[in-house]
Amino acid sequence: TKTIVKNKEVKEKEDLLNEEVKPLNKKYPFYSSTDEIIPEAISCFRVIADILDIPLKVDLIKRSFSENISKEEKRVSLRLCAAISESLGLKSQLLDLPVLMISRIETPCLIQLGANELAVLIAIKKDYVVIARPREVLKKIKIIDFVKTFSDKEILPVLILRATNKTPKRRFGLRWFLPSIKKNRKPLLEVL
Repeated sequence: TKTIVKNKEVKEKEDLLNEEVKPLNKKYPFYSSTDEIIPEAISCFRVIADILDIPLKVDLIKRSFSENISKEEKRVSLRLCAAISESLGLKSQLLDLPVLMISRIETPCLIQLGANELAVLIAIKKDYVVIARPREVLKKIKIIDFVKTFSDKEILPVLILRATNKTPKRRFGLRWFLPSIKKNRKPLLEVL
């Protein structure tokens, strides 16, 4: 009976974890990528473009990264990301932020995790942060756990991105109707 109770508890915990991930994917944008640095940076920019509702031409961004990063480099610098975001019409600000101050930062922002991982800090709530890590998944992490994980670094490189009144917005088009089309695809297919 002890093993049955233990199995039940494990299953309940797994169900809770699965339930938490589903709403995150619907509420926040996420694009996965390979372990290569350029696709990861492009995924981060796609997430930011969705959050700030700005037009993004992936091929132009890919070309910018390819021209400015040599094959030997193992990471994308936040300075390059700042330059590219300025070309998109965003205002950028580079910071070396103490990890303990993470709860006071503006979102969305790009953060450098570890030696060569780029991620987007999407939201900061009362006791947790939402991070899009293109190599992994969209994660909801308690602030305490985030600080513990990166406390060995003490300082976190951050690129804060803001839209200005001159930042271009997405134009009206088919993309505006995609959420409704996805939601009502069965009835629409039955009509056709």
